[in-house]
Amino acid sequence: MNVTLTSTGPSPPFKGFLLRAQTQVPNQGHFNLNPNDPYHQLTCSQTQTAITHSDTHPKFMVTLTWVILIPGPKLNFEATVGSLLKIQSIQL
Repeated sequence: MNVTLTSTGPSPPFKGFLLRAQTQVPNQGHFNLNPNDPYHQLTCSQTQTAITHSDTHPKFMVTLTWVILIPGPKLNFEATVGSLLKIQSIQL
């Protein structure tokens, strides 16, 4: 499953982000990264359920892959995006 963060309309590009999956069961899934991706994984309540940027280059769109291991239970994504001291947090 792809999860995409996008800067739309007149919004400037974003420099940083934190994306976290809120799962109802342990090991429901994880983010899949390639070694050359400019992101790194974090462990919040579970391993590989959060991901963030590793550079401050302007970004208009970031697409990340969530690998579903246990289908069915409700899954929420929460994103925090920052640009020039402006921080926005949304729940997907």
